[in-house]
Amino acid sequence: MPAPPTAPPLMARLKEQICLEPASFSVAETAKSAGIHRIHLARLFRRHFGSTITAYRCRTLAGAALRHVLDPRKSLAEAALDAGFADQSHMTRVLKAETGFTPGTLRRTMLGSSVRP
Repeated sequence: MPAPPTAPPLMARLKEQICLEPASFSVAETAKSAGIHRIHLARLFRRHFGSTITAYRCRTLAGAALRHVLDPRKSLAEAALDAGFADQSHMTRVLKAETGFTPGTLRRTMLGSSVRP
């Protein structure tokens, strides 16, 4: 079995994986491919970035969701699915936790009241 990669390159790769595919990212699969335990990987991530993997993943998903929510051609349900959420309520919970606002409120505030929620 090859030696596990050192922390900085591993953390950079991990962060990139989360950014590219936040909805399908798996700590267990990533840890297995790196040859380390998932708990060790989570601890390294927190030590390196000062945040948990889950918190970072939620922020990344919220950013993706916001881009889709601000597309007036999409319904909020379509925006949720396109951003990688299971459904609109999942997106609503994450966006509200990250921003303090619901997707409909964000859309109306940023795009004006002429767009449908």
